[in-house]
Amino acid sequence: MIALTVTTCGIPMTIQMFEGDTFERHTIIPSIEETKNKFSLTDIIVVADAAMLSEDNLRQLETKQMKYIVAARLGNISNELFGEIILKLPKKDGASIRVGLPHNRILLVNYSLKRAAKDKHDREKQIERAKEMLLKPQSVIRRYKFITSKDKGQYKLNQKLIEKTEQLEGIKGYVTNAAELKDEQIIEEYNKLWLVEKLFRMSKPDLKARPVFHSLKQSIEVHLLIVFTALVISRYIEYVTKQSIHAVLKVLREVKEIVVEDDITKQQAKKLTNLSHEASLLLKFAKLGSLKK
Repeated sequence: MIALTVTTCGIPMTIQMFEGDTFERHTIIPSIEETKNKFSLTDIIVVADAAMLSEDNLRQLETKQMKYIVAARLGNISNELFGEIILKLPKKDGASIRVGLPHNRILLVNYSLKRAAKDKHDREKQIERAKEMLLKPQSVIRRYKFITSKDKGQYKLNQKLIEKTEQLEGIKGYVTNAAELKDEQIIEEYNKLWLVEKLFRMSKPDLKARPVFHSLKQSIEVHLLIVFTALVISRYIEYVTKQSIHAVLKVLREVKEIVVEDDITKQQAKKLTNLSHEASLLLKFAKLGSLKK
């Protein structure tokens, strides 16, 4: 299992490796501590989706006096808290309210018209899917949203869950102990998670890190270090050229280098062929701009 630290522009900074059977939630605290110590960070805010930060992880961050912002699971909150949110939050685009939680935490909830439209579409689609499954109950062999068991081998629509889901449409929640931040700052920081997700989407198919034909820990670490180095170079090329790594490789793949060496003096003469205008510009970024056709 790999933990990757990147800058806000997507440049990888550190890589940490864990045994493959390590539970994902058990990796985030060691990764944060290693990055914090390596770069001597004193004032940081940990941002994560709900799947990464468990209650135990939140307690550890609080013990270490670290700030955090994590997505809230609004479907699992108490009925009292749910009722308070529905009552107080205006169904107005951009509206938000704060609700106090134990351990000096706050729950920030925000309403978005665009999110509401998407949530409504998803809900209606899931209801149609559930109705289709109810027509052939023998095929309901796994849990479908909005379907609940009635009797043995019989199922029905879960109307309570449908109503609750409808009430939550357009609402997004964030749990944080950084109460000093403005609502807009909390939401903005959480929304930056897509940068990390984008980097992982790029690295998995492009770098071909798998399969790994190694069994020794040191060999595996060296393999992943090579992959990490390639990822750093790729992301830097994209950042400098403003082009995808696919586009850059497509241009440079046509360029060939002819090398002639004198057997006696061992002097070499080099010449690039198939050097297009686009390739010349890219080579200038690599400080090879003096080489001509």
